[in-house]
Amino acid sequence: MHHPSFPSAAQMQPHQQPYAHLPSLPNNVEHVQQQQPSYSQNSNVVLSSQQQPYVNSSSVYQPPVVNALPQHYEPPPINLVLRIRNNRKELNDIRFEFAPGKDSADGIATELVGAGLVDGKDMVVVAANLQKIIDLPPSTRNLTFALSANSGSESDMKSLIGFASLSITD
Repeated sequence: MHHPSFPSAAQMQPHQQPYAHLPSLPNNVEHVQQQQPSYSQNSNVVLSSQQQPYVNSSSVYQPPVVNALPQHYEPPPINLVLRIRNNRKELNDIRFEFAPGKDSADGIATELVGAGLVDGKDMVVVAANLQKIIDLPPSTRNLTFALSANSGSESDMKSLIGFASLSITD
């Protein structure tokens, strides 16, 4: 039986490298110097060493950025009326402004309680409904809601006994 013979190590020729004909780079090369950009006849276009044009933006017209609203724009205040009965059962219309971005529903409710116009027990419900009317679409101009302070007494939504209403006015 004949076995194929393999060449010995001494008979083997060194393997020729495919890129042997190309010059080799020195081992100590760390940085390849880039060519300086060349300028075309059009002074706005610069060709880099890779010959990819880019536009010099300092001499190209750029239209101004137009915002829908100026940076100093503040939305107009919202005029509101809180219709609520006081502790003597008298119906009061309390007119005030709400400035979006400046005022908060909690802050306004706290001021109303501090001024003695709203019972402290109703502060949270007034603040919640004030926030609700501010957040609702502009078509919603009136909200009637139950108060906490009069929960034990006779209530009537129509005559605002145990209830209050918030309205957006012009």
